[in-house]
Amino acid sequence: MINFENNLYFLIFIISGYYMTGTETYDIKWSMPQCVLTLRLIGLAFDLFDGKKSEEELSQEQKKTALSKTPSLLEVAAYTYFPASFLVGPQFPMKRYLDFVSGTFKDEVDIISLLI
Repeated sequence: MINFENNLYFLIFIISGYYMTGTETYDIKWSMPQCVLTLRLIGLAFDLFDGKKSEEELSQEQKKTALSKTPSLLEVAAYTYFPASFLVGPQFPMKRYLDFVSGTFKDEVDIISLLI
């Protein structure tokens, strides 16, 4: 229930911010990083929710991103404000971030072979 309440808070915050600062033209203001933050934390809530389910209930994608243990506050802050994607994205699951910072992340594409 706490995840739902947090997500609802962030959604209300971003929508009210859009309403109060909206103009007739497209603007990049405070709302872009806030939108990225909102989407990132909603994704984190879903990954934590999926981590509480049994293995049989999860799809292949959910098995890749589900978090079986709750990350620390420091891990959440580091994930939320990761400099490479804080202002404009892209969105990625926390499990991918944790694998990246621990050095265990392996992408399907070999970057070195693309450069040669």
